Amino acid sequence: MQTSRDQSLIDLSNFKRLASFEQRAVLVSAKARSQLAPTDKMYWFKLRDKRFLGYRRNEEVGQWRARVYEKSRYIYLNIGFADEGPTPKGREHYSFREAVDITTRFAENPKSTRRKRRTDTYPAFELIASPVGEEMSVLKAVSLYLASLDGRATHGYLAHLYRSINRHVIPDLGNMLCDELTVPIIRQWFDDLSVGPLNPLHPIVRVPGGPRFSDDEKEEYQAREAANRVMINLRSVLNFAWHEGLISGYARPWQRVRPYRASRRKVPLGLSQEECSQLIKCCPPDLRLLVLAALFTGARLSELRTLKRSAFDFPSGTLLIYATKVRKARRVVLSFEAIDFFEFLTLPLQPNDFILRKADGEPWVSHDHTHMFRQACLAAGIDRRLVFHELRHTYASHQIMAGVSPFIIADQLGHRDCSQLFRTYGHVSTSFAQNQIRNLTPSYVLGRGLLDAVAQRHAHLAEHRRRPKGPLGLSVLFGQVADWSKPVV
Repeated sequence: MQTSRDQSLIDLSNFKRLASFEQRAVLVSAKARSQLAPTDKMYWFKLRDKRFLGYRRNEEVGQWRARVYEKSRYIYLNIGFADEGPTPKGREHYSFREAVDITTRFAENPKSTRRKRRTDTYPAFELIASPVGEEMSVLKAVSLYLASLDGRATHGYLAHLYRSINRHVIPDLGNMLCDELTVPIIRQWFDDLSVGPLNPLHPIVRVPGGPRFSDDEKEEYQAREAANRVMINLRSVLNFAWHEGLISGYARPWQRVRPYRASRRKVPLGLSQEECSQLIKCCPPDLRLLVLAALFTGARLSELRTLKRSAFDFPSGTLLIYATKVRKARRVVLSFEAIDFFEFLTLPLQPNDFILRKADGEPWVSHDHTHMFRQACLAAGIDRRLVFHELRHTYASHQIMAGVSPFIIADQLGHRDCSQLFRTYGHVSTSFAQNQIRNLTPSYVLGRGLLDAVAQRHAHLAEHRRRPKGPLGLSVLFGQVADWSKPVV
C-alpha cells in the first residue's frame, strides 16, 4: 500500500510536464530533489539547446549526468553524486550549481573534461606489490604471467586483468607459495570473495561463506559471473606456472574448486532475413555499408573498421582479416553476392585506403555508429535492445540454418574449434541436425517382406482400436492406444 509520501512524489512523466523554471526549482536544492520518485531513468533538465543535465536517485543518494550533442551524436559524462544523502567513501559530491558548471565546460570542450568512470582505486597496468625472493609465490607467478601476455592481449583486457588481480588475488594470496596452496585454502578464498558493489547506486553486499550475493535475480547472476571470472584469472596464472615447470608435482588443487553454477545467458539468435532487409533499408548510406559487411562476413566491428583495400582478394573471393581479437589473422570466404559488394567498394580505392568509411570520408571510430544504429533499429521496427555485435550472431545462425558445416563456420568466425559454436548456437544446430540426419542419411535395404509386414501392422492398428478403460484413459497421456490382443492379419 502506498503511503502519503509515495503518492506526493513527482514521477518522471509528471516532471516532464513541468515548466523549465519549475524543473529547475525541483533540482536546485537537496530538499527539493527529495520530492522526485526514485528511478533508474534520468530526470533531464535542458540548460541550453542540445545541452542537458540529468539527475537520478535511489532511496538514499542521487547522481548527476551531462548530455551534450556533438558531431551528429550525443555524448555523456558521469559527473558524480549529488549533495544529498550519504556519500560513498572516497567519492566527491556536487551541488546543482557545480553540476551545471561541469556540464558547461564539458559542452564547450569535451576533451578537456575527464570522463569519470568507475574503475575502483586499483591501478591498471601495474601491480600493487612486487615479488621478493627466489621462491615461487603467487605474486611472482602473477608477474611472470602478465609479462607473458605483453603483446598478445588487448589493451582493455589487460586493464581489467590487472585491476582484478590487484583487488582480489594479491591481498589474500599474494604472499603464499604456490606449492602450499590447498583445496581448502582456495575454496575459503573463493567463498569469501567480494565482487560488489557492481552498481554504485545499488550495492551488492557479499555474505562471507554464503552462495547468495543479492535477492535480485539479475544482480545475483552478475555477481556470480564476476566471481567466476576472478577464479578463471587465478586458474590461468597457476596453470601458466604449472606448465612452465615453476610449480612442482602433478596435483593442481585450483582445478578442484568448482565455480558457482550460473546459468548462461541466452545468446540472441540475431535477426531474421526480413528484419535484416528492413534494417538495411532504414540505415544511412555509410552505416548501410557497415551493416552489409558484417552480415556478409560475420566479422566484429573492430575488424571491419580496420579493413583496407589490400585485404580483399578478388581472384580467390576471400577477405583477409588481420586486426582480430586474438591477434591471429584469418581469411573469410565470401559468397558471390559478397564478392560483388566488396568489388564495388574497392574499385576506386588505393591499396592502403580503408574500405568502410563514414559519410565525411573518415574511418569509423569506436561508438561512432551507436546512435545511428539504434535509430535505424527503431525505424525498422526492432524494439529490442539490439547491438551491432548481434549481426555476427545473425551471420552464424543463417549459415547454420543454410546447412554450412560447423567446422567451416568456426573457421570463418575465427574460433579455435567448434565448441564455442555449439555452446552458443546449440539450440539452432540441434533442430537443424535432426533434419539433416533424417533427410540425408542413406537408406539401407531391409527387404520387401519386412516393409510389407510393417505396413500391414500399421493398417491393422488403424482399423482395430478400442477405448481404454479406467479412471484416467491412457489416450489422455499417449493418444489412441492400439488393441494388441488381436492378431496380425
